[in-house]
Amino acid sequence: MIEIRIHGRGGQGAVVASKVLASAFFKAGKFVQVFPEFGVERRGAPVAAYARVDDNLINLRCRIYEPDHIIVLDHTLMPVVDVTEGLKAGGWALINSKLPPHEIDAPEQFNVASVDATKIALKYGLGTKASPIVNTSIVGAFARITGLVSIESVVEAIREEVPTNLASNEKAAREAFDAVRIGRKTVAVYFCPSSFDLGKLSQVDFAYLGFLSFAPGAFIIDFHGLGVHSLATCLSQFSSTGGTKEFLAHFTGFIDGNIPK
Repeated sequence: MIEIRIHGRGGQGAVVASKVLASAFFKAGKFVQVFPEFGVERRGAPVAAYARVDDNLINLRCRIYEPDHIIVLDHTLMPVVDVTEGLKAGGWALINSKLPPHEIDAPEQFNVASVDATKIALKYGLGTKASPIVNTSIVGAFARITGLVSIESVVEAIREEVPTNLASNEKAAREAFDAVRIGRKTVAVYFCPSSFDLGKLSQVDFAYLGFLSFAPGAFIIDFHGLGVHSLATCLSQFSSTGGTKEFLAHFTGFIDGNIPK
């Protein structure tokens, strides 16, 4: 099961964002559950919405306390709300912000992405300058960073769930999909002899190693924000199958940094 928590302010469209996201997953053949958390919040006050996605019928009926991913519609919430509370290590924190991911203050164990959804919303006339509606933009960005749902499913969901400004909302989602900035706290570049047989790595190995891309003689690997700083740490953190261990045995060096766009 995938659990997603959305943080926003009243009037920004957090509830609609959760509905669009759930609808997109439903169109991809998943079971979904979506619900808001409401109190007596006034416009501009912190609100939350939740979405669950699974291959099977979802019977849970409670808040999401340990989300796999979070979406933050307003970066100014971060000093006043613990948006990453319970977020699982390696989970995505997608933030509506002008700042690049490496300038956003977030714990090391999380993957961070940012998109200026406010700028995109204003460009397409979604909401007002004082209160832009960023929901469709942020969902488009989420599709890009996680790969869990396609942008086409998101656009189809927008057509069903968003009652006004349909063309503008579609354009906003697509632009955010292209514009989102992706960053991770730890990226390792491994140099491996071309004689190494990738066929020795199983699907489990690839999941453990978290391949981002590879080229002859070099592999760029993401260790899901766990802060890997030595081969010894690699081996202790990822005691997987023989294929992984043999690959790591060819380790010759790594560097830290942000993943290029």
